[in-house]
Amino acid sequence: GVVNNHNNLVGMTSIVHDKFSVIISLLNTDLMISAKIKKSGHYGSLTWDGKLFNKMQLNDIPKHANIKIGDTIVTSAYSNIFPEDLYIGTISEYKTEENTNFLQISVQLFVDFTNINHVYIIETKLKNERQILEKILIP
Repeated sequence: GVVNNHNNLVGMTSIVHDKFSVIISLLNTDLMISAKIKKSGHYGSLTWDGKLFNKMQLNDIPKHANIKIGDTIVTSAYSNIFPEDLYIGTISEYKTEENTNFLQISVQLFVDFTNINHVYIIETKLKNERQILEKILIP
């Protein structure tokens, strides 16, 4: 995972070398992040539609979830890449999807992608242990 100096999610590493790394920004239409509403714990998939540099979409949150504008969105525990509870943004608007049981949620990002100077790469200390267990469970 890659964060800024406020522990806000910026993206993920793609390639790591001794002195340089290639980063995949959250603003990549092919990237999907497991994220949750911090207050309620409801989780879904966070994606970027390629339109606004400061907004992403949180999908797969059920209609019965009790959410409010301003609720904080963080990473979920369902990832091998990111630790849980890295800050992503806040709910800026939401509406009910027609003919589904889910909400359409817009997330205002905490990171200003037009002004990033330094980032930090997070090393997940238990990643290897988790991968070993997953290989045992999913041969």
